[in-house]
Amino acid sequence: MRRRGSPRFLASSEVAEYGRATGVLGLGVGLFGILVYVFFALCSRTLPTGQYGEIVLAWSAAYVIAMSGFRPVELLLSRSVTAARARGEPIGEALRAGLRVGAITLAVVALLALAAAVGLAGPLFDGDYFLCGAAYATVLAAAIGFICRGVLVGEGRFFAYSTVLVIEGIARIIPVGCVAVGVGGERLAVLALPIGPTVGLIATVWILVGRRRAPSAAASAPAFGGPGPVDRAGSVGSTAALGAGSIFASGLFALTLAEQVLVNAGPILVGVRDGAAAAGLAFNILILGRAPIVVFQAVGLSLMPHLTRLGAAGRSSREIDRSLRLTLVGVLGFTAFLGAIVAVAGPELMQVALGAGHTYRRLDLLIVVVGMGLYLTASTINQAAIAGGRVTAPALAWLAGAAGFCGCVAVAPFDPLRALVFGFAATGGFLAMLSALLHRRATAASRRRQSSR
Repeated sequence: MRRRGSPRFLASSEVAEYGRATGVLGLGVGLFGILVYVFFALCSRTLPTGQYGEIVLAWSAAYVIAMSGFRPVELLLSRSVTAARARGEPIGEALRAGLRVGAITLAVVALLALAAAVGLAGPLFDGDYFLCGAAYATVLAAAIGFICRGVLVGEGRFFAYSTVLVIEGIARIIPVGCVAVGVGGERLAVLALPIGPTVGLIATVWILVGRRRAPSAAASAPAFGGPGPVDRAGSVGSTAALGAGSIFASGLFALTLAEQVLVNAGPILVGVRDGAAAAGLAFNILILGRAPIVVFQAVGLSLMPHLTRLGAAGRSSREIDRSLRLTLVGVLGFTAFLGAIVAVAGPELMQVALGAGHTYRRLDLLIVVVGMGLYLTASTINQAAIAGGRVTAPALAWLAGAAGFCGCVAVAPFDPLRALVFGFAATGGFLAMLSALLHRRATAASRRRQSSR
């Protein structure tokens, strides 16, 4: 019998908590992914090919900037607050440090995004400043939303997080639905881009303000272990400080930038070479990989705090590896399942889902599915590195992979769509292999430290 408070009881309860969190987030993020798909399906079926491509370009540019700049802040906040709660400490210091990093990042990104919007209006959007303005507003609303949602994840409020995502997805669909039934034109469809994250942000702030007025449950959360850092710089003990938090966030920024380049920059690069219509086709091809990657955020959002709590409680590297293996088995199974569907009826299903405006090669879709599986493998392993404060080496590896991917798509002497497909899969394989090697080295070092105690 496992006694309450014993190491085995804490380990089993932690695994159960991880399962519950993944289930709740999986449902919410899965619904969000479906709503995003519905948004683009409506756009693809309702708008002319060129106009649909322009919305794809605006979406891709906005979320490359927003997710690269502020997904790291979300991770920093969630990790810092989770670690403080796991050690039974007040979360105020962790919140203040993370919010300061977020405010500084917001100021810098807002200026850079404004310059980018003005500069890209001509080459990317044919001088359409309304479209650029919508993309800029999307960046700001999504950026602040990431910061606020980091607090929700850190406090373990996964149902609230999922609810916010669903609200955002519904708010984005409503304007495009109006266009689809003949109410409004392309401008209304463009406005759907900032409307979604703005409504989601309002819902998040409302939830957080209501929580702050109620007695705080975060401060009374049970501790999973005693004090002590998990690792070196960027560890549980140091991320609450602004300086260490900034360094850690910088590593996360580089890592997330590379991730977003792989997921969202491809259609932009294709659009620069072959125009907006080609960008729309590139986006549709990659949606097979993008949709599961978006859904996988549910696993990442629950896996990283789970691994952080295991580290804060002094769990062995074997327990951390067990959680990783279980997640990777799920990734492999899902990749095989999706690959089988694509092999049987991939092109036909794509035309049913996204309209008959484009044709799809079965081989391209299968290669994208393989690349998705490899990407998810690398991303899963990265969660252990983030939880342990080891972001420098993974960030450098992902930046190298992203640079190679961009170079392949931008300058390949053959069809940029083929370069996009093969480059995505090859980069995923490179990152999966390198991430596994880095994790193996870190695990070996951790076991040597544990055996020497």
